[in-house]
Amino acid sequence: MTLMSNRLGSLIALIFFVWLSIVFGLFIVFRVIFEISLPWQNALTPTVVSVSRVILSAMVGVTWLLAWWKLANVYLWRKLRRHE
Repeated sequence: MTLMSNRLGSLIALIFFVWLSIVFGLFIVFRVIFEISLPWQNALTPTVVSVSRVILSAMVGVTWLLAWWKLANVYLWRKLRRHE
């Protein structure tokens, strides 16, 4: 029973971290990247500014995916292997 509750606790903690990181990542993308006013924004075409915002948003997404992959490898799989 302890093994199952320990695995369940690990899974719940992992899911909680993922949801918090999704919410934080969306906040970063929508409130910081899309709302920021760049000093050189008026000098360039809107297309260049839009492309730079998309690239920054993609970088946030890739960073989130790498953090999720690292967390899953370190936390979840080691915890599951240790109890086998």
